Amino acid sequence: MIKRKYFQEETIRAKRNELKVADPGLFEKAIHAFELLGCLAESGLDFIFKGGTSLMLHIPEPQRLSIDIDILSGEKPDNLDSKLKSISMMYPFLRCYEDERGHRGLPNRRHFKFFYNSQISKREDSVLLDIVEENKCLLPIQEKVIKSTFFETDRNVKVKVPIPEGLLGDKLSAFAPNTLGVPFLTKSGHLHSLQVIKQMFDIGQLFDIVANYKEVFAAYLASYKQENEYKKGIYTLEQALDDSVETALEVCRMGLRGHKASDISGYLDDGIRKLQNHLISNPFRPNIEAKISASKAFALFKMIRGNSFDLMTEYGLYIQSEKQIELIRSNSIDSTIDRLKKTNPEAYYYLLLGILSSQ
Repeated sequence: MIKRKYFQEETIRAKRNELKVADPGLFEKAIHAFELLGCLAESGLDFIFKGGTSLMLHIPEPQRLSIDIDILSGEKPDNLDSKLKSISMMYPFLRCYEDERGHRGLPNRRHFKFFYNSQISKREDSVLLDIVEENKCLLPIQEKVIKSTFFETDRNVKVKVPIPEGLLGDKLSAFAPNTLGVPFLTKSGHLHSLQVIKQMFDIGQLFDIVANYKEVFAAYLASYKQENEYKKGIYTLEQALDDSVETALEVCRMGLRGHKASDISGYLDDGIRKLQNHLISNPFRPNIEAKISASKAFALFKMIRGNSFDLMTEYGLYIQSEKQIELIRSNSIDSTIDRLKKTNPEAYYYLLLGILSSQ
């Protein structure tokens, strides 16, 4: 599917320089991840493509590298194993093996590593295929051609992915590190601060391209219900939303004069710092872009809680319009957050929309 020159060092480095990707090894890994995706699609495997990498099919100029393939499939194990074995013998892959991690609760997952010879590191590297064993997807689905600014293909290959609104709802449910979402620390003690911030970053990206907020709301509720079922219904919707709101708000408050760091500030700062190597072209500074992404997430959570997206529809994305500037000028949140009026008016704008929507 992907033209072979994109697996060669010269092309990888040239394209990496063109796109201003920080880490050439991660860029190479992303290309191999997409090739794996194409092989899965052409194998006849029945699956839904989800996760961070799937965003890159919706966003014309993606800003974050994603290097794993996450799919949802109800394929029978024997059939799945046979297809994966066949794919592992196709160029550019060398082999694959199942990374068995034991049962970690629902949903049931299987993990496979596909190995290739890295032209960057000059040794074997791998991409991860993460399979959630589910027969159904609760999110609206569409077909997308696998294409990217990273590479060219010799034919069109299509995959089924959730629509942007569905992905956004799913990402929102995952940004709840103390309840339903990706945790800061795994049960085995591994730090997942980067994974938490990836959810927040992706929310900020999807926020700019969705058109139907009612579908976002429905997708969030569907994802919340499914994740809560996996956790035996121990969290209410209010608890999950509170967790998400407080986490987003902490990012917006971090570093502002008068704010005392919370217990999660260190995790958030660590994740924001680690994300830099995964980005394309643009920075993700704690005081600017991170706060904008967090404020967008905050706004959506507050609108979901109030079941009202009217203000978002009325005022729209931040473009420094006279109407938006007047809204900022004529309102106050608190003495700490109000400092963002001058230093980061875009983040302040979305925080304000969220607060006003929930009143």
